[in-house]
Order: sequence, then structure tokens, then C-alpha cells
Amino acid sequence: MARRLLAFSAVLLHATLTSGITVSPDLPEGLYAISLNSTADPVRIESRASHLYRRQANWKAKCGTRGRININDFTVAKENLQKACDGGETYQVQTAVLYTTGSAVAYFCNYNRPNRCSRAEYEAALLSLVQQCGIGNGGEVTSEPWSKGYGGDNVGVEICI
Repeated sequence: MARRLLAFSAVLLHATLTSGITVSPDLPEGLYAISLNSTADPVRIESRASHLYRRQANWKAKCGTRGRININDFTVAKENLQKACDGGETYQVQTAVLYTTGSAVAYFCNYNRPNRCSRAEYEAALLSLVQQCGIGNGGEVTSEPWSKGYGGDNVGVEICI
């Protein structure tokens, strides 16, 4: 329990000092919603009803700098995040939704207005990320008009920046 609290504290301390959050390698596997400017503990979330998808955005990529992602870990994290996105939850301003497993994290960043994540958007974002950063590399893509972004990387990186 102490280790878990320490990991949560480390994630959140970094969140208060920067515009993004750093996903601690010690964060237990699971789905979390974390305010980008909060000092509260990460909160596990549940999925809800699905919603309709809209046209895809033009994504702007920020390529990761921590090397290649473990594709097996990332596949599990991505699938679990997409299941959460299928739930149709609307996330409040300045919220990161992430799923960690092993050495990988898949995530959704919500910036300046309430937003939903979507499986179709995430797939389009990952395709753009691969096209701009290369296969197997981490990173993040954002859509300023939609005020949100998606990404995947190794744990220990700063996300939603």
C-alpha cells in the first residue's frame, strides 16, 4: 500500500510542477483518470454507453524520446483504453485518461473543454503517429481545434504536454 501511495504521489507531484504528467513505472496496471492540474490521487474509472464518431482531425505529432515501445504491453494498454473510450464518458477539462500495463502506457488527453475519447479517433491518431514518428516509436498527437490528443509510449515519460 505504501508503494502504491508513493507511486501516486510521484505522478501527482510531477503533474503539479509541469503542464503534463509523468506516468510512474510503479503505477499499478489499470485505467486511470487524472486531472492535469490536480493534487488528488489517480482515480480508477468505469466505461459507459457508446457514442457516435465524427470526422477525423489533422493530427500534429510529438515523437517520443524514450526508445521503442514493447509492442505486446502497448497492445494490451491500447485495447483497454479503447474499451474505456467505447463507454462514451465525457471527461472534464484538463484530464488525462490512461491505461498502463507492463512498460507501456496508452492515453487520451483532454485540454480546454469537456470531451470524449473514441476508438476511431485513437486509431486515426496512432496511424498519424506511425506515419510521422515511425513504427514502434512512442509519442503523442494532438488536435488543437478539438482540444484533445492521444498517445502511447513507455511508462516514465511525460504525457499530455
